[in-house]
Amino acid sequence: MDHILLCTNHIPPITTIYNSFIEDYMPAANGSYVKVYLYIAKCLQAKESNFSISSLADQLENTEKDILRALMYWEKKGLMSLNRDKATGEILGLEMLIPFAERDFDTYENTAKESAASLGVDSDLSETGALDRRNSDLSETGALDRRNSDFSETDAANTSTYESSGTDAPSNVNSDVHRASSSAQEKNSSTVKPIQVSPEQIQELSANEDFVWVCNVVESYLERPMKPTEIQLITYLYGTLHFSRELILHLYDYCISMGKTACNYIQTVALSWHEQGIKTPEQAQNASVRYLASYNAVSKALGLGRGLAEIEKKYVDHWQNDWNMDLSVILEACNRTVLKLHHADFKYTEGILSHWNEQNVRTLQGVEQSDLHYAQTKEQKEKKKPSTSGKQTPRNQFQNFKQRDVSSEELQELERKLLMQ
Repeated sequence: MDHILLCTNHIPPITTIYNSFIEDYMPAANGSYVKVYLYIAKCLQAKESNFSISSLADQLENTEKDILRALMYWEKKGLMSLNRDKATGEILGLEMLIPFAERDFDTYENTAKESAASLGVDSDLSETGALDRRNSDLSETGALDRRNSDFSETDAANTSTYESSGTDAPSNVNSDVHRASSSAQEKNSSTVKPIQVSPEQIQELSANEDFVWVCNVVESYLERPMKPTEIQLITYLYGTLHFSRELILHLYDYCISMGKTACNYIQTVALSWHEQGIKTPEQAQNASVRYLASYNAVSKALGLGRGLAEIEKKYVDHWQNDWNMDLSVILEACNRTVLKLHHADFKYTEGILSHWNEQNVRTLQGVEQSDLHYAQTKEQKEKKKPSTSGKQTPRNQFQNFKQRDVSSEELQELERKLLMQ
């Protein structure tokens, strides 16, 4: 059956989607973003008048923040142009752009105006497309200029303070799920490595479209204007560590989802990812899943029936990151702890793993070799013990009393006295 014939007995209302969208944009996009794009296309072509971010979120069973992220994603891709209020930044309307580089503007303009009119969107087109319109909006609202101005006024005082003590953040930085990937997140914020960022570097990047877009998306995530230290951090990640815009957005999304918005916390997670060589959101997500799986596996092996407490997570992090123990080795140590003590004891498990670490044991094969070596050593020690064969059996306590010899005459006299009684 090489071919399948598709048939229908009716022609339903349809929504037209460009093949170039399906071929060039859809494969690399997040599935929820594609849903937003398709639903908006349907609303435009059906000329629906009752349209809002909240109604779209309800219809797709998503949050308004997720809808906004999808809109900004498609704006970055040049498939949408968002019309914002210059004072508040609130989205007042949108227009969908043709998903290919060379647009037939004469044909498209009429179609776009007709479709966008249903949502009350100004559909004037510029030859430079959505990104130029976006940059024009930024220039008019002065969002980036305002942040650069804030930074330049306070940079001399803030840079040295931020690098030495890390203000604008709580002193304790503790992860609630996986450390995105390293025990560094559990350390005090005073140990955060200082970053080196100059006002000139920020000024230079302010002309970069990607950097401008990332700053505005992060600001929408935070739901407030960014502080100078946060501008410093994004500049450092983008310009020095060369984080991609997708990884930076995933970083903020990850931290904010756990309720962590402190600059030092986000910096700690970012530096941890950099040390692990994480370059993409997928790698960061896999690291998160891996550590969460480790916590769950240890909890199950020890029979806890609950999630690990923060102090218990520190043990697991230490075993994995400082000692580089394979998870299978950690679980083996947990199993031996339960068999020996019949209850969970992280200190006892730590002792087992410490012994294996001293022997450079990192895998189950290494554990087997260590057990074999221990058995052979014990057997050799038993052989070296002096043999007890041929020696007199040690006397017990009763035998240590001195025994008196009794003659037959004395025995007969004792018998006679007993009979006379």
